[in-house]
Amino acid sequence: MVIYCLMIISSYSLIAISRKFSEKFKNILILIALLMPAFVAGARDIGVGTDTLVYGEKYFKIVCEQGIQALLLYTDCEIGYGLFIYIISLFTHNIFWQFFWIEFVIVLLIWMSIYNYLEEKYRALAMLIYYLLFFPFSLNIMRQSIAMAIILFSMKFIKQRNFYKFVLSIIAAASFQKTSVVAVGIYLVYWILDDKKHTQKKCIKDIFQKIKKYARWAIILFAIGLTVFIVTKSRDIITFLHFYFDDFYAIYNGMQTGGSSLRMTFYFVAMLLTALLIIPKRNIDYKFFICVMVLGIIFIQLKNVSTEAYRIALYYLYFAIIGFPKYFAVIRKHRTSCFVQKLVLVVLMIAYYIDFFILQGYNHIFPYTSSMFNL
Repeated sequence: MVIYCLMIISSYSLIAISRKFSEKFKNILILIALLMPAFVAGARDIGVGTDTLVYGEKYFKIVCEQGIQALLLYTDCEIGYGLFIYIISLFTHNIFWQFFWIEFVIVLLIWMSIYNYLEEKYRALAMLIYYLLFFPFSLNIMRQSIAMAIILFSMKFIKQRNFYKFVLSIIAAASFQKTSVVAVGIYLVYWILDDKKHTQKKCIKDIFQKIKKYARWAIILFAIGLTVFIVTKSRDIITFLHFYFDDFYAIYNGMQTGGSSLRMTFYFVAMLLTALLIIPKRNIDYKFFICVMVLGIIFIQLKNVSTEAYRIALYYLYFAIIGFPKYFAVIRKHRTSCFVQKLVLVVLMIAYYIDFFILQGYNHIFPYTSSMFNL
């Protein structure tokens, strides 16, 4: 735990103070700050992070000994991740560098997203959000973490309303983790909320007028469809409710281990509430952030039934990295309230980190061991 704490505090502090220096020295400090999590990730032993055992060591060993063809033909490795670790293997067979470069690419993409989207004053907070909420995931689900970082970077194209570049980002992300195709919905959320698209608003208005016109028949058809769904999927629904409420009672009785959907829901809802105390008017970035977070929280509820649905939730929740700092930038005139909201958010994130990753052992990143440093 000491290693993680030192890394988070040191990296955050360097980024926070970097804006007080000249451009050249500032960039050096930021580079050192970004290298810290990469170094911690690279120096860890196999087993610190579940997927280091599942595919981290296995895939790298295959690509080093048998080449890229064997990796892509005889495993379920995505082509982007395969090529990435193959390039690393051309220079070294030391697995430290695989883990190092995976994490460095993730934090670099996140930093580029932060740099494009946020004012300098709020960038350190954004990295702190990543460290407390998502860095532990990057030590486990490495492929998806790269994919999520690519999707976050694509916010630049969402803001530019450049659908084609966004699709290319989705394709790039899918080459590391196939589930990233669901992130298309993120662009759709922004498109719906975009007030500048008059043709879009007219299209939506026409749709609602047609729905209103045929509302009675629509309700009847929906009721019939819902009834058919409940009858045909009754067993699945009962299974979902069984697992969901078992999860609740396990938490109530203090028996829950691992990452519970209700536990995650509690923390992320509590964090989201800090962004609802002051509501900015006519701000598309704020509306987008709230909608994406709500969708992520909804997807969390399916965790007990489908791990794939849980993966979907992470793509949406990842936008907390830039969403919260952007919100605080918008409401900065309310100084006292803004400070209190930030403080509550940080406390909730620390509580989430301790509960999930330390006490519950989620992602299996504790204890941190490193044969490199005899830890």
